[in-house]
Amino acid sequence: MKRSRLQRKIDILKIVEDEEPIVPNRIAGMSNINSVDLMVMLSELETQKLVTIEVIGKRQRPHKRLVYITENGSKAIREYQSLRGKLGGG
Repeated sequence: MKRSRLQRKIDILKIVEDEEPIVPNRIAGMSNINSVDLMVMLSELETQKLVTIEVIGKRQRPHKRLVYITENGSKAIREYQSLRGKLGGG
Protein backbone atom coordinates (compact mmCIF):
# COMPACT_ATOMS: atom_id res chain seq x y z
CA MET A 1 0.00 0.00 0.00
CA LYS A 2 1.29 3.42 -0.96
CA ARG A 3 2.02 5.79 1.93
CA SER A 4 0.38 9.18 1.98
CA ARG A 5 2.54 12.30 1.85
CA LEU A 6 1.65 12.92 5.51
CA GLN A 7 2.78 9.43 6.49
CA ARG A 8 6.07 9.86 4.61
CA LYS A 9 6.69 13.16 6.43
CA ILE A 10 5.94 11.52 9.79
CA ASP A 11 8.34 8.69 8.88
CA ILE A 12 11.04 11.29 8.12
CA LEU A 13 10.42 13.06 11.43
CA LYS A 14 10.63 9.77 13.36
CA ILE A 15 13.92 8.84 11.68
CA VAL A 16 15.41 12.26 12.38
CA GLU A 17 14.24 12.12 16.00
CA ASP A 18 15.81 8.67 16.51
CA GLU A 19 19.05 9.26 14.61
CA GLU A 20 19.85 12.98 14.81
CA PRO A 21 21.99 14.50 13.58
CA ILE A 22 21.53 12.63 10.32
CA VAL A 23 22.44 13.30 6.70
CA PRO A 24 19.70 13.32 4.03
CA ASN A 25 21.15 10.30 2.16
CA ARG A 26 20.76 8.17 5.27
CA ILE A 27 17.16 9.40 5.72
CA ALA A 28 16.44 8.49 2.08
CA GLY A 29 17.69 4.95 2.61
CA MET A 30 15.90 4.42 5.90
CA SER A 31 12.59 5.91 4.71
CA ASN A 32 12.62 4.44 1.20
CA ILE A 33 11.95 7.88 -0.31
CA ASN A 34 13.92 8.98 -3.36
CA SER A 35 16.39 11.79 -2.71
CA VAL A 36 14.62 14.39 -4.88
CA ASP A 37 11.29 13.91 -3.09
CA LEU A 38 13.08 13.80 0.25
CA MET A 39 14.81 17.15 -0.31
CA VAL A 40 11.46 18.74 -1.22
CA MET A 41 9.85 17.32 1.91
CA LEU A 42 12.79 18.35 4.12
CA SER A 43 12.50 21.88 2.75
CA GLU A 44 8.78 21.89 3.57
CA LEU A 45 9.43 20.51 7.08
CA GLU A 46 12.08 23.18 7.64
CA THR A 47 9.68 25.92 6.48
CA GLN A 48 7.10 24.52 8.93
CA LYS A 49 9.81 24.65 11.65
CA LEU A 50 9.60 20.89 12.29
CA VAL A 51 13.27 20.28 11.43
CA THR A 52 16.39 22.39 11.09
CA ILE A 53 19.03 21.77 8.47
CA GLU A 54 22.61 22.78 9.19
CA VAL A 55 24.86 23.19 6.16
CA ILE A 56 28.54 22.59 6.87
CA GLY A 57 31.20 23.88 4.50
CA LYS A 58 28.94 26.03 2.32
CA ARG A 59 31.90 27.42 0.41
CA GLN A 60 33.53 24.05 -0.04
CA ARG A 61 32.50 21.26 -2.37
CA PRO A 62 31.10 18.89 -1.37
CA HIS A 63 29.26 20.39 1.56
CA LYS A 64 27.38 18.40 4.15
CA ARG A 65 23.85 18.82 5.48
CA LEU A 66 22.85 17.67 8.95
CA VAL A 67 19.18 17.40 9.85
CA TYR A 68 17.88 17.93 13.40
CA ILE A 69 14.34 17.71 14.75
CA THR A 70 12.85 20.69 16.55
CA GLU A 71 10.58 20.67 19.60
CA ASN A 72 7.68 21.34 17.22
CA GLY A 73 8.69 18.30 15.17
CA SER A 74 8.70 16.04 18.22
CA LYS A 75 5.34 17.46 19.28
CA ALA A 76 3.90 16.80 15.80
CA ILE A 77 4.93 13.12 16.03
CA ARG A 78 3.28 12.73 19.45
CA GLU A 79 0.08 14.45 18.29
CA TYR A 80 -0.07 12.31 15.14
CA GLN A 81 0.40 9.10 17.15
CA SER A 82 -2.20 10.20 19.67
CA LEU A 83 -4.74 10.92 16.94
CA ARG A 84 -4.07 7.58 15.24
CA GLY A 85 -4.59 5.84 18.59
CA LYS A 86 -7.89 7.62 19.16
CA LEU A 87 -9.10 6.77 15.67
CA GLY A 88 -7.95 3.16 15.87
CA GLY A 89 -5.27 3.54 13.24
CA GLY A 90 -2.68 1.54 15.13
